[in-house]
Amino acid sequence: DSLTYSASTLPTGASFDASTRAFSWTPAVNQAGNYPLRFTVSDSQLSDYEDISITVSALVMPSASVSSASGVQGQANIPVTINVANVTSAHAITGIDITLNYDATKLDIGTVQVGIQDSGWNITANTVPLGKLTIGLYNTTVLSAGSGSVAVVNFSVKQAASIGAST
Repeated sequence: DSLTYSASTLPTGASFDASTRAFSWTPAVNQAGNYPLRFTVSDSQLSDYEDISITVSALVMPSASVSSASGVQGQANIPVTINVANVTSAHAITGIDITLNYDATKLDIGTVQVGIQDSGWNITANTVPLGKLTIGLYNTTVLSAGSGSVAVVNFSVKQAASIGAST
């Protein structure tokens, strides 16, 4: 007798190919939880099954933050650091695009440089239009784990200002 394979109670997005007996599933970000599955094999007379459970842990996505700083009129090289956190092998990074908006009547952009997470990162910075700094960090080597600064922007103060940014 030929055997027939099946799977039941598959989670959303999962598939089972009965001809190859291959189960496939990449859980979505919002699919943390416990998933019971049943795989069954049968012929024309008998059947058997195996119940299994797959547990998907909550995903922690990488995040970026920008430090705050303050300065007085005429002060130069005030560093504002752009940091990443929660980088894991499951959520590796090969590129980051960041936009900082600032008051161009009070601040000038000094230097833009790669931070301590500099394992081969290439940096581009575009300061046009005034008041908007767009930074691109790209790497052919994946940042697969860690936290730390990825870029440092040095500002010079034209007028007293508080530098705070959001990503």
